[in-house]
Order: sequence, then structure tokens, then C-alpha cells
Amino acid sequence: MKKNNKGFLLVETLVVSTFCLTVLVILFLQFRTLIINYNNSFKYNTVEGIYNLKTIRECVDENSVDLNIDDGNNQYHIFKSDDSNFKTNLGKCAVLMEQENINTLIYTDKKLSGIKGTLNKDNNLSPGMKKFISVLKDSDKNNMLIAEFSDKVSASEDDEKGYSVETYAQIAY
Repeated sequence: MKKNNKGFLLVETLVVSTFCLTVLVILFLQFRTLIINYNNSFKYNTVEGIYNLKTIRECVDENSVDLNIDDGNNQYHIFKSDDSNFKTNLGKCAVLMEQENINTLIYTDKKLSGIKGTLNKDNNLSPGMKKFISVLKDSDKNNMLIAEFSDKVSASEDDEKGYSVETYAQIAY
């Protein structure tokens, strides 16, 4: 007599297929997270961005620039390069900020966790800046500078067109 093994073969195929599919989904999720973190490492807190913010902070300290301007917002202050009061409020440091291609500078002396929600609702900030702020962690230091840089990327040094890439950096002091 011959046994009927067709049902067993079907179940075995389904079990192996489910196992393989589960492994592939787990691998996909792990690689996706890895790729996102890799891409963010080129946009968020670059060495050049942190160095430029440190230079801005030193300029602010040396020139006694008061970043706590009275604009009705006591949580944070936004300085944009296209704002007419930009040079008035920042003095000599405004020239340095223009040289370093800073589009937006945010200063706060509050804990970031307390103002993240307000910053993410602010219409003066780009979506990229809001995304960067959402991934920042609180610091034990009170003062914080957060900046959006507009870095020109070109294929060669002779290429004047190029394209602009926004990078972001943050320092606490």
C-alpha cells in the first residue's frame, strides 16, 4: 500500500516559506534602519557644522551679543539670514554666519524637551529643520544653538551651478 504524503508536502512548504519570509522581513527592517542612520550621519551634526557653530558661539561671547532678544517669545529665538533684523540683532556675528552659509539659527536657554512641540509647530522653520529637532536629545547644559546650513555641492570646482544641500548641527554650552 502506498501512503498519501501530498498533504504533508504542502504543510512543509508553507512552514518553510513562512520562515523564509519572516527572516527577510527582519533583515529588511534592520537594513532600513541602518541606511536611515547612515544617511542622517551626512546631514546631522557634521564635523564642519559643529565647528561652525562653535565659531559662532565664540563670536557671540567675544562681542557680547545678546541672543535673548525681547520678541515676545521667551522660549527660543530664531535668526534667519533673509530677515531684515538679522544684522542688527547679531552685529559682527551676522557676517560670520553669512560666510558659513547659515540659513537659520535657533538659540534657546531652555531644555529642548520642553520646547520641541512649539518648535515643530513654528512656521518659520523648514521641514528638514523640524525633522532634525525631533531627533535631538536633551542636554544637561542650559544654552543651545541649532543651525541649518545651506551647503553647495558641485561635481567639480569649476562647476558654479551645483545644487544646495541642507545640513544641520547643534551644540550645547
